[in-house]
Amino acid sequence: MHRFYLRPELCQDNVLLLEDEEAHHAFNVLRLRPGTPVTVLNGLGGVWSCAILDCSRRQVHLEIHQSRQIPPPPFQIILFQAILKGKTMEWLLQKATELGVHRIVPILTEHTVPQLDGKHEDKKHKWQAIVREALKQSGNPWLPLIDSPLTLQDCLRNSLTHDISLLADLGPDVPGLNHWLIEYQTRKHRSPATIGLWIGPEGDFTQTEKCNLLSAGVHPITLGPRTLRSETAAICGLSILNHELDRPFHPS
Repeated sequence: MHRFYLRPELCQDNVLLLEDEEAHHAFNVLRLRPGTPVTVLNGLGGVWSCAILDCSRRQVHLEIHQSRQIPPPPFQIILFQAILKGKTMEWLLQKATELGVHRIVPILTEHTVPQLDGKHEDKKHKWQAIVREALKQSGNPWLPLIDSPLTLQDCLRNSLTHDISLLADLGPDVPGLNHWLIEYQTRKHRSPATIGLWIGPEGDFTQTEKCNLLSAGVHPITLGPRTLRSETAAICGLSILNHELDRPFHPS
């Protein structure tokens, strides 16, 4: 089934309209024609099963056959990711979307290699386009939020508070991710609803940056005995969090 994305405000009518890039993709790339079934996602849990009424390179009209609203997941993961070089960052955004991340905050650190040269908003627009494509590919009904790049200091100054904040750390004697989940569940008698996951750049956060994060209440965690690349660490952390938080919580 081919999937398309429409902003929520464009999903109000009885007939949905694809224009611009989405119409071009349907007509010129996929070569879809009237009668073809398609799915439309609005990024806020709305899913429409449709069929093409008429199709041109500029506009595609869709007849709605069924609509449904997917409830949001019971937890939100916010990924604080040190910006990676080129295609690696784009790949990570795709995979994080597939894994259902709620929000991605790209951060500039002392060891960050890419230089954005003031083009923060340009990068943000490109990254938003990448996650929209990943949304369509994966069928994830919830579009991740993408923040403009921030320095680590600005992130901490903005007082982004979550039930738990976790830092992937290469240091010795660092507990596993599950340690802090169990500690929170034991103390609060529920699972965390919002989780911040901090992933450093290649070369890791500096010692000063780590101290600032720990002073802000971020808990260090290990992701295993091997040294992972930054993008691998992010995917590993997101996967473990999804696995642990998808399990029903049973108070003892």
